Amino acid sequence: MLMIKYNFLVKFNSEDVDDISVLNDKLKKIVGIVDTSLFYNIATKAIVAGENGVRIMECER
Repeated sequence: MLMIKYNFLVKFNSEDVDDISVLNDKLKKIVGIVDTSLFYNIATKAIVAGENGVRIMECER
């Protein structure tokens, strides 16, 4: 957990989440949570760079 300008930021592993939209809805129903940064259903392509090189991830809608 990290705090920036009085806002708490929480990092989590999304591999354990079956449906990100359900998680987003549940989080936003918690008192005190104003919004999330779960940008699902927005992008269709991601370019991810890591120790093993660069990979392109695409999804179909």
